[in-house]
Amino acid sequence: MKLKSAARPLRAILLASALLAAAACGRVLPPTSIQISVPHMVFDRDPHAHNQLASFAIVSQFYDTLVTTDANMQIQPCLASRWENPDPSTWVFHLRPNVRFHSGKPFSAEDVVFSLDRLLKSTGLEMTGYLLYIDDVRALDPLTIRIRTTKPLAILLNKLRFISILPKGSAESEIPEHPDGTGPYRVTQWKKGKVLRLERFDGYWGKRAPLSRVTFLLDRGPDAALADALAGKSQLVQANTKKLDPSLRDRPGFRALHRSSIFTKYLGYDLGRDVTPRCPVRPNPFRNPLVREAMNIAIDRNALVEELPYNAVPASQLVPPFIFGFDPKIRKPAFDRVRARDLLRQAGLPDGFPATIQTRKLLADAARLVCEQLKTVGIRLDLEVLPDPEYFSRMDARDTTIHISRFGCLTGDVSDILDNVLHSLDPARHFGIHNYVGYSSPQVDSEIEASAEKQSVNARRDALQQIEDRLMSDLVWIPLFVDQDDYAVDRRFAWQPRNDGIILASEISPVP
Repeated sequence: MKLKSAARPLRAILLASALLAAAACGRVLPPTSIQISVPHMVFDRDPHAHNQLASFAIVSQFYDTLVTTDANMQIQPCLASRWENPDPSTWVFHLRPNVRFHSGKPFSAEDVVFSLDRLLKSTGLEMTGYLLYIDDVRALDPLTIRIRTTKPLAILLNKLRFISILPKGSAESEIPEHPDGTGPYRVTQWKKGKVLRLERFDGYWGKRAPLSRVTFLLDRGPDAALADALAGKSQLVQANTKKLDPSLRDRPGFRALHRSSIFTKYLGYDLGRDVTPRCPVRPNPFRNPLVREAMNIAIDRNALVEELPYNAVPASQLVPPFIFGFDPKIRKPAFDRVRARDLLRQAGLPDGFPATIQTRKLLADAARLVCEQLKTVGIRLDLEVLPDPEYFSRMDARDTTIHISRFGCLTGDVSDILDNVLHSLDPARHFGIHNYVGYSSPQVDSEIEASAEKQSVNARRDALQQIEDRLMSDLVWIPLFVDQDDYAVDRRFAWQPRNDGIILASEISPVP
Protein backbone atom coordinates (compact mmCIF):
# COMPACT_ATOMS: atom_id res chain seq x y z
CA MET A 1 0.00 0.00 0.00
CA LYS A 2 2.83 2.41 0.83
CA LEU A 3 4.40 1.80 -2.56
CA LYS A 4 1.10 2.65 -4.33
CA SER A 5 0.65 5.80 -2.27
CA ALA A 6 4.12 6.95 -3.10
CA ALA A 7 3.54 6.35 -6.79
CA ARG A 8 0.69 8.85 -7.02
CA PRO A 9 2.68 12.02 -6.17
CA LEU A 10 5.54 10.73 -8.33
CA ARG A 11 3.19 10.44 -11.34
CA ALA A 12 1.87 13.96 -10.63
CA ILE A 13 5.42 15.34 -10.49
CA LEU A 14 6.35 13.65 -13.77
CA LEU A 15 3.20 14.95 -15.50
CA ALA A 16 3.83 18.48 -14.24
CA SER A 17 7.41 18.26 -15.44
CA ALA A 18 6.27 17.14 -18.87
CA LEU A 19 3.81 20.03 -19.11
CA LEU A 20 6.46 22.55 -18.05
CA ALA A 21 8.89 21.13 -20.57
CA ALA A 22 6.31 21.40 -23.36
CA ALA A 23 5.54 24.98 -22.37
CA ALA A 24 9.22 25.85 -22.22
CA CYS A 25 9.62 24.63 -25.78
CA GLY A 26 6.68 26.80 -26.89
CA ARG A 27 4.65 23.72 -27.74
CA VAL A 28 0.92 23.55 -26.86
CA LEU A 29 -0.37 20.07 -26.16
CA PRO A 30 -3.37 19.07 -28.32
CA PRO A 31 -6.73 18.83 -26.54
CA THR A 32 -7.90 15.44 -25.33
CA SER A 33 -11.59 16.24 -24.79
CA ILE A 34 -14.37 18.20 -26.48
CA GLN A 35 -17.81 19.61 -25.72
CA ILE A 36 -20.41 19.53 -28.51
CA SER A 37 -23.72 21.43 -28.66
CA VAL A 38 -26.46 19.82 -30.77
CA PRO A 39 -30.19 20.43 -31.28
CA HIS A 40 -31.11 16.80 -30.58
CA MET A 41 -33.93 16.23 -28.12
CA VAL A 42 -33.24 12.71 -26.86
CA PHE A 43 -35.05 11.23 -23.88
CA ASP A 44 -34.39 7.52 -24.35
CA ARG A 45 -31.17 5.57 -25.03
CA ASP A 46 -32.90 2.43 -26.30
CA PRO A 47 -31.31 2.17 -29.79
CA HIS A 48 -34.34 0.38 -31.24
CA ALA A 49 -37.10 2.57 -29.84
CA HIS A 50 -37.17 5.66 -32.05
CA ASN A 51 -36.63 6.12 -35.78
CA GLN A 52 -35.28 9.66 -35.41
CA LEU A 53 -31.95 11.12 -36.47
CA ALA A 54 -31.50 12.66 -33.01
CA SER A 55 -31.77 9.29 -31.29
CA PHE A 56 -29.58 7.44 -33.79
CA ALA A 57 -26.93 10.17 -33.72
CA ILE A 58 -26.60 9.74 -29.96
CA VAL A 59 -26.73 5.94 -29.65
CA SER A 60 -24.21 5.64 -32.51
CA GLN A 61 -21.56 6.93 -30.13
CA PHE A 62 -21.72 3.77 -28.01
CA TYR A 63 -23.46 1.10 -30.12
CA ASP A 64 -22.18 -0.60 -33.27
CA THR A 65 -24.05 -2.14 -36.18
CA LEU A 66 -23.21 -4.96 -38.59
CA VAL A 67 -22.27 -2.46 -41.29
CA THR A 68 -21.77 1.28 -41.23
CA THR A 69 -21.39 4.13 -43.72
CA ASP A 70 -18.67 6.66 -44.38
CA ALA A 71 -19.25 10.43 -44.58
CA ASN A 72 -20.63 10.00 -48.12
CA MET A 73 -23.08 7.29 -47.03
CA GLN A 74 -21.16 4.45 -48.68
CA ILE A 75 -21.43 1.05 -46.94
CA GLN A 76 -18.39 -0.04 -44.90
CA PRO A 77 -17.72 -3.09 -42.66
CA CYS A 78 -18.34 -2.75 -38.93
CA LEU A 79 -19.14 -5.71 -36.64
CA ALA A 80 -19.36 -7.77 -39.81
CA SER A 81 -15.92 -7.82 -41.42
CA ARG A 82 -17.25 -9.28 -44.69
CA TRP A 83 -20.36 -10.83 -46.21
CA GLU A 84 -21.58 -12.72 -49.24
CA ASN A 85 -24.87 -13.12 -51.06
CA PRO A 86 -24.91 -16.80 -52.18
CA ASP A 87 -28.36 -16.39 -53.69
CA PRO A 88 -30.64 -13.34 -54.14
CA SER A 89 -32.52 -13.98 -50.88
CA THR A 90 -29.66 -15.18 -48.65
CA TRP A 91 -26.94 -13.15 -46.93
CA VAL A 92 -24.10 -14.60 -44.87
CA PHE A 93 -22.19 -12.26 -42.53
CA HIS A 94 -18.80 -13.08 -41.04
CA LEU A 95 -18.32 -11.34 -37.70
CA ARG A 96 -15.19 -9.88 -36.17
CA PRO A 97 -13.46 -11.98 -33.53
CA ASN A 98 -12.32 -10.66 -30.14
CA VAL A 99 -15.02 -7.98 -29.85
CA ARG A 100 -16.36 -7.13 -26.39
CA PHE A 101 -19.25 -5.11 -25.05
CA HIS A 102 -18.52 -2.31 -22.59
CA SER A 103 -19.59 -4.65 -19.78
CA GLY A 104 -16.86 -7.09 -20.80
CA LYS A 105 -19.21 -9.66 -22.35
CA PRO A 106 -17.79 -11.27 -25.52
CA PHE A 107 -19.65 -10.49 -28.74
CA SER A 108 -20.94 -13.35 -30.90
CA ALA A 109 -23.51 -14.28 -33.54
CA GLU A 110 -26.08 -14.93 -30.80
CA ASP A 111 -26.07 -11.21 -29.95
CA VAL A 112 -26.94 -10.34 -33.55
CA VAL A 113 -29.76 -12.89 -33.61
CA PHE A 114 -31.10 -11.55 -30.30
CA SER A 115 -31.02 -7.94 -31.50
CA LEU A 116 -32.75 -8.59 -34.82
CA ASP A 117 -35.30 -10.95 -33.25
CA ARG A 118 -36.16 -8.29 -30.67
CA LEU A 119 -37.22 -6.00 -33.50
CA LEU A 120 -38.83 -8.64 -35.71
CA LYS A 121 -41.10 -9.73 -32.83
CA SER A 122 -42.00 -6.18 -31.80
CA THR A 123 -44.86 -3.96 -32.91
CA GLY A 124 -43.83 -0.98 -30.78
CA LEU A 125 -40.15 -0.40 -31.60
CA GLU A 126 -39.82 2.07 -34.47
CA MET A 127 -36.60 0.67 -35.94
CA THR A 128 -38.59 -2.37 -37.11
CA GLY A 129 -39.14 -0.44 -40.34
CA TYR A 130 -35.56 -1.22 -41.35
CA LEU A 131 -36.10 -5.00 -41.21
CA LEU A 132 -38.89 -5.37 -43.76
CA TYR A 133 -38.82 -8.59 -45.80
CA ILE A 134 -36.52 -10.44 -43.35
CA ASP A 135 -37.80 -13.99 -42.96
CA ASP A 136 -35.15 -15.72 -40.84
CA VAL A 137 -32.00 -14.83 -38.85
CA ARG A 138 -29.80 -17.71 -37.72
CA ALA A 139 -26.36 -18.21 -36.14
CA LEU A 140 -24.39 -20.71 -38.21
CA ASP A 141 -21.48 -20.68 -35.77
CA PRO A 142 -20.21 -18.23 -33.10
CA LEU A 143 -18.96 -15.78 -35.74
CA THR A 144 -21.29 -16.35 -38.69
CA ILE A 145 -24.94 -15.42 -39.20
CA ARG A 146 -27.32 -16.05 -42.05
CA ILE A 147 -30.20 -13.75 -42.97
CA ARG A 148 -32.89 -14.91 -45.37
CA THR A 149 -35.34 -12.48 -46.92
CA THR A 150 -38.77 -13.13 -48.37
CA LYS A 151 -37.64 -11.67 -51.68
CA PRO A 152 -34.39 -10.43 -53.23
CA LEU A 153 -33.47 -7.22 -51.38
CA ALA A 154 -30.77 -5.09 -52.95
CA ILE A 155 -30.85 -2.50 -50.18
CA LEU A 156 -30.55 -4.83 -47.15
CA LEU A 157 -27.08 -3.55 -46.18
CA ASN A 158 -28.29 0.06 -46.09
CA LYS A 159 -31.11 -0.96 -43.76
CA LEU A 160 -28.91 -3.04 -41.43
CA ARG A 161 -26.68 0.00 -40.94
CA PHE A 162 -29.34 1.32 -38.50
CA ILE A 163 -29.78 -1.77 -36.32
CA SER A 164 -27.69 -1.49 -33.15
CA ILE A 165 -26.44 -4.75 -31.68
CA LEU A 166 -27.26 -5.47 -28.01
CA PRO A 167 -25.91 -8.26 -25.80
CA LYS A 168 -28.02 -11.42 -25.83
CA GLY A 169 -30.44 -11.52 -22.91
CA SER A 170 -30.53 -7.76 -22.30
CA ALA A 171 -33.51 -7.02 -20.05
CA GLU A 172 -36.10 -4.66 -21.52
CA SER A 173 -36.01 -2.47 -18.41
CA GLU A 174 -32.22 -2.20 -18.53
CA ILE A 175 -31.72 -1.31 -22.21
CA PRO A 176 -32.71 2.38 -21.99
CA GLU A 177 -31.12 2.91 -18.58
CA HIS A 178 -27.81 1.05 -18.87
CA PRO A 179 -26.59 0.98 -22.48
CA ASP A 180 -24.08 -1.77 -23.19
CA GLY A 181 -22.65 -1.49 -26.68
CA THR A 182 -19.44 -2.32 -28.49
CA GLY A 183 -18.83 1.21 -29.77
CA PRO A 184 -15.75 3.45 -29.44
CA TYR A 185 -17.20 5.30 -26.43
CA ARG A 186 -19.06 4.25 -23.32
CA VAL A 187 -21.56 6.34 -21.34
CA THR A 188 -20.33 7.82 -18.05
CA GLN A 189 -23.13 10.29 -17.32
CA TRP A 190 -26.65 10.91 -18.63
CA LYS A 191 -28.78 13.88 -17.61
CA LYS A 192 -31.98 12.96 -19.40
CA GLY A 193 -32.52 15.13 -22.45
CA LYS A 194 -29.77 17.58 -21.46
CA VAL A 195 -26.22 16.18 -21.12
CA LEU A 196 -24.45 13.02 -22.27
CA ARG A 197 -20.88 12.37 -21.15
CA LEU A 198 -18.74 9.74 -22.85
CA GLU A 199 -15.38 8.17 -22.15
CA ARG A 200 -13.21 6.40 -24.69
CA PHE A 201 -13.61 2.62 -24.53
CA ASP A 202 -10.05 1.37 -24.55
CA GLY A 203 -11.22 -2.17 -25.26
CA TYR A 204 -12.72 -1.11 -28.59
CA TRP A 205 -12.09 -3.56 -31.43
CA GLY A 206 -11.46 -0.87 -34.06
CA LYS A 207 -9.39 2.25 -34.50
CA ARG A 208 -8.81 4.01 -31.18
CA ALA A 209 -10.91 7.18 -30.81
CA PRO A 210 -8.62 10.25 -30.85
CA LEU A 211 -10.36 12.00 -27.93
CA SER A 212 -10.57 10.49 -24.46
CA ARG A 213 -13.68 12.35 -23.25
CA VAL A 214 -16.67 13.83 -25.07
CA THR A 215 -19.63 15.78 -23.73
CA PHE A 216 -22.81 16.37 -25.75
CA LEU A 217 -25.05 19.26 -24.70
CA LEU A 218 -28.51 18.29 -25.98
CA ASP A 219 -31.55 20.35 -26.97
CA ARG A 220 -29.41 23.38 -27.82
CA GLY A 221 -31.27 25.46 -30.41
CA PRO A 222 -29.35 27.53 -32.98
CA ASP A 223 -29.00 30.66 -30.85
CA ALA A 224 -28.03 28.72 -27.71
CA ALA A 225 -25.51 26.57 -29.63
CA LEU A 226 -23.93 29.61 -31.29
CA ALA A 227 -23.68 31.32 -27.90
CA ASP A 228 -21.95 28.18 -26.56
CA ALA A 229 -19.29 28.50 -29.27
CA LEU A 230 -18.79 32.25 -28.86
CA ALA A 231 -18.42 31.86 -25.10
CA GLY A 232 -15.86 29.07 -25.51
CA LYS A 233 -18.21 26.63 -23.79
CA SER A 234 -18.36 24.21 -26.74
CA GLN A 235 -15.77 23.50 -29.39
CA LEU A 236 -18.14 22.08 -32.01
CA VAL A 237 -21.74 23.22 -32.42
CA GLN A 238 -24.55 22.68 -34.87
CA ALA A 239 -26.25 26.06 -35.24
CA ASN A 240 -28.52 26.23 -38.29
CA THR A 241 -28.86 29.99 -38.48
CA LYS A 242 -28.00 32.78 -40.91
CA LYS A 243 -26.22 34.44 -37.98
CA LEU A 244 -23.44 31.84 -37.93
CA ASP A 245 -21.07 33.19 -40.58
CA PRO A 246 -21.33 36.88 -39.54
CA SER A 247 -20.80 35.89 -35.89
CA LEU A 248 -17.59 34.02 -36.68
CA ARG A 249 -15.95 36.75 -38.79
CA ASP A 250 -14.16 38.18 -35.79
CA ARG A 251 -13.51 34.77 -34.24
CA PRO A 252 -10.37 33.43 -35.93
CA GLY A 253 -10.33 30.47 -33.56
CA PHE A 254 -13.45 29.02 -35.23
CA ARG A 255 -14.34 28.03 -38.77
CA ALA A 256 -17.81 27.61 -40.28
CA LEU A 257 -18.78 24.44 -42.16
CA HIS A 258 -21.95 23.81 -44.17
CA ARG A 259 -23.70 20.82 -45.71
CA SER A 260 -27.17 20.28 -47.19
CA SER A 261 -29.58 18.69 -44.75
CA ILE A 262 -30.88 15.20 -45.40
CA PHE A 263 -34.36 16.28 -44.29
CA THR A 264 -37.21 17.53 -46.45
CA LYS A 265 -39.54 19.79 -44.50
CA TYR A 266 -43.15 19.27 -45.52
CA LEU A 267 -46.78 20.09 -44.85
CA GLY A 268 -48.84 17.01 -44.00
CA TYR A 269 -52.55 16.58 -43.38
CA ASP A 270 -55.19 14.04 -42.43
CA LEU A 271 -56.08 11.97 -45.51
CA GLY A 272 -57.60 9.04 -43.66
CA ARG A 273 -60.79 10.36 -42.02
CA ASP A 274 -63.98 11.90 -43.39
CA VAL A 275 -64.23 14.00 -40.23
CA THR A 276 -60.95 15.36 -38.89
CA PRO A 277 -60.35 16.92 -35.46
CA ARG A 278 -59.50 20.62 -35.03
CA CYS A 279 -61.26 21.60 -38.25
CA PRO A 280 -64.97 22.53 -38.29
CA VAL A 281 -65.45 21.88 -42.03
CA ARG A 282 -67.34 18.72 -42.96
CA PRO A 283 -66.29 16.61 -44.74
CA ASN A 284 -62.55 16.78 -44.11
CA PRO A 285 -61.31 19.40 -46.65
CA PHE A 286 -57.79 17.91 -46.87
CA ARG A 287 -59.16 14.82 -48.60
CA ASN A 288 -60.23 17.02 -51.51
CA PRO A 289 -57.47 17.11 -54.20
CA LEU A 290 -58.56 20.63 -55.19
CA VAL A 291 -57.84 21.90 -51.67
CA ARG A 292 -54.44 20.23 -51.58
CA GLU A 293 -53.49 21.70 -54.96
CA ALA A 294 -54.70 25.13 -53.82
CA MET A 295 -52.44 24.95 -50.78
CA ASN A 296 -49.52 23.71 -52.87
CA ILE A 297 -49.56 26.67 -55.26
CA ALA A 298 -50.53 29.23 -52.59
CA ILE A 299 -47.11 28.81 -50.93
CA ASP A 300 -44.35 30.99 -52.37
CA ARG A 301 -41.36 28.79 -51.58
CA ASN A 302 -38.82 31.37 -52.74
CA ALA A 303 -40.23 33.95 -50.33
CA LEU A 304 -40.46 31.32 -47.62
CA VAL A 305 -36.76 30.39 -47.71
CA GLU A 306 -35.80 34.06 -47.98
CA GLU A 307 -37.60 34.84 -44.73
CA LEU A 308 -36.45 31.78 -42.79
CA PRO A 309 -33.82 32.46 -40.11
CA TYR A 310 -31.65 29.68 -41.58
CA ASN A 311 -30.35 28.87 -45.04
CA ALA A 312 -32.59 26.69 -47.23
CA VAL A 313 -33.61 25.91 -50.80
CA PRO A 314 -37.17 25.22 -52.07
CA ALA A 315 -38.18 21.56 -52.34
CA SER A 316 -39.86 20.07 -55.38
CA GLN A 317 -40.48 16.56 -54.04
CA LEU A 318 -40.19 14.17 -51.11
CA VAL A 319 -36.37 13.95 -50.97
CA PRO A 320 -33.28 16.12 -51.65
CA PRO A 321 -31.38 15.60 -54.94
CA PHE A 322 -28.63 13.40 -53.41
CA ILE A 323 -31.11 10.69 -52.29
CA PHE A 324 -31.47 7.66 -54.57
CA GLY A 325 -34.90 7.85 -56.20
CA PHE A 326 -34.96 11.65 -56.60
CA ASP A 327 -36.67 12.49 -59.90
CA PRO A 328 -35.21 15.56 -61.67
CA LYS A 329 -38.29 15.67 -63.90
CA ILE A 330 -40.49 16.77 -60.96
CA ARG A 331 -40.40 20.54 -60.84
CA LYS A 332 -41.22 23.02 -58.11
CA PRO A 333 -44.89 24.08 -58.51
CA ALA A 334 -45.60 27.51 -59.94
CA PHE A 335 -46.71 29.96 -57.24
CA ASP A 336 -50.21 31.26 -58.15
CA ARG A 337 -52.55 32.57 -55.45
CA VAL A 338 -55.22 33.65 -57.97
CA ARG A 339 -55.56 30.09 -59.19
CA ALA A 340 -55.39 28.83 -55.59
CA ARG A 341 -58.47 30.89 -54.67
CA ASP A 342 -60.24 29.59 -57.78
CA LEU A 343 -59.48 25.99 -56.79
CA LEU A 344 -60.95 26.64 -53.33
CA ARG A 345 -64.09 28.00 -54.98
CA GLN A 346 -64.32 24.87 -57.12
CA ALA A 347 -63.98 22.83 -53.92
CA GLY A 348 -67.00 24.67 -52.44
CA LEU A 349 -64.88 26.71 -50.04
CA PRO A 350 -64.81 30.23 -51.54
CA ASP A 351 -64.06 31.78 -48.15
CA GLY A 352 -61.45 29.22 -47.21
CA PHE A 353 -61.67 27.50 -43.83
CA PRO A 354 -60.04 27.40 -40.36
CA ALA A 355 -58.04 24.58 -38.73
CA THR A 356 -55.37 24.01 -36.10
CA ILE A 357 -51.87 23.17 -37.31
CA GLN A 358 -49.25 21.52 -35.10
CA THR A 359 -45.48 21.51 -35.25
CA ARG A 360 -42.32 21.11 -33.18
CA LYS A 361 -40.25 23.95 -31.73
CA LEU A 362 -37.61 23.06 -34.32
CA LEU A 363 -39.95 24.11 -37.17
CA ALA A 364 -41.94 26.87 -35.50
CA ASP A 365 -40.46 29.67 -37.66
CA ALA A 366 -41.31 27.85 -40.87
CA ALA A 367 -44.81 27.05 -39.61
CA ARG A 368 -45.55 30.71 -38.84
CA LEU A 369 -44.47 31.77 -42.33
CA VAL A 370 -46.56 29.05 -43.99
CA CYS A 371 -49.59 30.07 -41.91
CA GLU A 372 -49.15 33.69 -43.05
CA GLN A 373 -48.97 32.65 -46.70
CA LEU A 374 -52.01 30.34 -46.59
CA LYS A 375 -54.05 33.03 -44.83
CA THR A 376 -53.83 35.13 -48.01
CA VAL A 377 -56.10 32.61 -49.78
CA GLY A 378 -58.47 32.16 -46.83
CA ILE A 379 -56.95 29.09 -45.14
CA ARG A 380 -56.73 30.27 -41.54
CA LEU A 381 -54.47 28.07 -39.42
CA ASP A 382 -54.14 28.40 -35.67
CA LEU A 383 -50.55 27.39 -34.88
CA GLU A 384 -49.83 25.08 -31.94
CA VAL A 385 -46.11 24.61 -31.17
CA LEU A 386 -45.62 21.48 -29.06
CA PRO A 387 -42.65 20.10 -27.09
CA ASP A 388 -41.13 17.13 -28.89
CA PRO A 389 -42.47 14.43 -26.51
CA GLU A 390 -46.05 15.72 -26.83
CA TYR A 391 -45.72 16.28 -30.58
CA PHE A 392 -44.53 12.74 -31.30
CA SER A 393 -47.08 11.30 -28.88
CA ARG A 394 -49.88 12.96 -30.84
CA MET A 395 -48.40 11.88 -34.15
CA ASP A 396 -48.13 8.28 -32.98
CA ALA A 397 -51.78 8.45 -31.88
CA ARG A 398 -52.71 9.93 -35.30
CA ASP A 399 -54.20 12.83 -33.31
CA THR A 400 -53.45 15.48 -35.90
CA THR A 401 -55.29 17.35 -38.66
CA ILE A 402 -52.48 19.29 -40.32
CA HIS A 403 -48.83 19.53 -39.34
CA ILE A 404 -45.41 20.70 -40.46
CA SER A 405 -42.66 18.16 -39.95
CA ARG A 406 -39.58 16.68 -41.61
CA PHE A 407 -38.31 13.32 -42.77
CA GLY A 408 -34.87 12.22 -43.88
CA CYS A 409 -33.81 9.06 -45.69
CA LEU A 410 -30.82 8.05 -43.60
CA THR A 411 -30.05 5.08 -45.83
CA GLY A 412 -29.66 7.46 -48.77
CA ASP A 413 -32.62 5.75 -50.47
CA VAL A 414 -36.19 7.00 -50.95
CA SER A 415 -37.51 3.62 -49.78
CA ASP A 416 -37.18 4.91 -46.20
CA ILE A 417 -40.12 7.22 -46.84
CA LEU A 418 -42.03 4.76 -48.99
CA ASP A 419 -41.80 1.83 -46.55
CA ASN A 420 -42.16 3.70 -43.27
CA VAL A 421 -44.29 6.74 -44.06
CA LEU A 422 -46.42 6.37 -47.19
CA HIS A 423 -47.13 2.63 -47.39
CA SER A 424 -50.49 1.78 -45.82
CA LEU A 425 -50.22 1.08 -42.09
CA ASP A 426 -49.54 -2.64 -41.64
CA PRO A 427 -48.14 -3.25 -38.12
CA ALA A 428 -47.88 -7.01 -38.53
CA ARG A 429 -45.43 -6.58 -41.42
CA HIS A 430 -43.89 -3.37 -39.98
CA PHE A 431 -44.98 -1.17 -42.89
CA GLY A 432 -46.24 2.39 -42.48
CA ILE A 433 -45.16 2.83 -38.86
CA HIS A 434 -44.81 6.59 -39.46
CA ASN A 435 -47.82 6.94 -41.75
CA TYR A 436 -49.31 9.81 -39.77
CA VAL A 437 -51.41 11.17 -42.66
CA GLY A 438 -53.53 8.05 -43.19
CA TYR A 439 -52.69 7.75 -46.89
CA SER A 440 -53.55 4.34 -48.31
CA SER A 441 -53.32 3.11 -51.89
CA PRO A 442 -53.20 -0.64 -52.64
CA GLN A 443 -51.62 0.14 -56.01
CA VAL A 444 -48.86 2.25 -54.45
CA ASP A 445 -48.31 -0.41 -51.75
CA SER A 446 -47.85 -3.04 -54.43
CA GLU A 447 -45.43 -0.85 -56.37
CA ILE A 448 -43.39 -0.07 -53.22
CA GLU A 449 -43.02 -3.74 -52.38
CA ALA A 450 -42.19 -4.70 -55.97
CA SER A 451 -39.48 -2.01 -56.18
CA ALA A 452 -37.58 -3.57 -53.26
CA GLU A 453 -36.70 -6.73 -55.18
CA LYS A 454 -35.40 -5.12 -58.36
CA GLN A 455 -31.72 -5.99 -58.68
CA SER A 456 -30.83 -3.65 -61.54
CA VAL A 457 -29.89 -0.17 -60.29
CA ASN A 458 -31.52 1.52 -63.28
CA ALA A 459 -34.71 -0.55 -63.06
CA ARG A 460 -35.00 0.16 -59.34
CA ARG A 461 -34.38 3.90 -59.82
CA ASP A 462 -37.08 4.02 -62.51
CA ALA A 463 -39.54 2.20 -60.26
CA LEU A 464 -38.87 4.53 -57.32
CA GLN A 465 -39.20 7.63 -59.48
CA GLN A 466 -42.53 6.41 -60.86
CA ILE A 467 -43.82 5.89 -57.32
CA GLU A 468 -42.65 9.33 -56.26
CA ASP A 469 -44.30 10.88 -59.31
CA ARG A 470 -47.60 9.22 -58.36
CA LEU A 471 -47.31 10.39 -54.73
CA MET A 472 -46.58 13.94 -55.83
CA SER A 473 -49.60 13.83 -58.17
CA ASP A 474 -51.72 12.77 -55.19
CA LEU A 475 -50.01 15.46 -53.04
CA VAL A 476 -49.79 13.15 -50.05
CA TRP A 477 -47.43 15.81 -48.67
CA ILE A 478 -46.62 19.33 -49.73
CA PRO A 479 -42.79 19.53 -49.79
CA LEU A 480 -41.59 22.94 -48.61
CA PHE A 481 -37.80 23.21 -48.40
CA VAL A 482 -34.51 21.53 -47.62
CA ASP A 483 -32.36 23.54 -45.25
CA GLN A 484 -28.65 23.51 -44.54
CA ASP A 485 -26.75 22.10 -41.59
CA ASP A 486 -24.36 24.75 -40.27
CA TYR A 487 -21.50 24.11 -37.86
CA ALA A 488 -18.92 26.12 -35.96
CA VAL A 489 -15.72 24.18 -35.23
CA ASP A 490 -12.80 25.16 -33.02
CA ARG A 491 -9.71 25.21 -35.25
CA ARG A 492 -7.85 23.00 -32.78
CA PHE A 493 -10.02 20.10 -34.02
CA ALA A 494 -10.19 18.37 -37.41
CA TRP A 495 -13.68 17.28 -38.50
CA GLN A 496 -15.90 17.36 -41.59
CA PRO A 497 -19.71 17.12 -41.77
CA ARG A 498 -21.31 13.92 -42.99
CA ASN A 499 -24.06 13.63 -45.60
CA ASP A 500 -26.34 11.96 -43.04
CA GLY A 501 -25.99 14.87 -40.60
CA ILE A 502 -24.58 12.73 -37.76
CA ILE A 503 -21.72 14.01 -35.63
CA LEU A 504 -19.64 10.97 -34.67
CA ALA A 505 -17.22 11.77 -31.84
CA SER A 506 -14.83 9.09 -33.10
CA GLU A 507 -14.35 11.11 -36.32
CA ILE A 508 -13.12 14.21 -34.45
CA SER A 509 -9.41 14.54 -33.82
CA PRO A 510 -7.13 17.21 -32.37
CA VAL A 511 -4.99 19.10 -34.87
CA PRO A 512 -1.34 18.15 -34.20
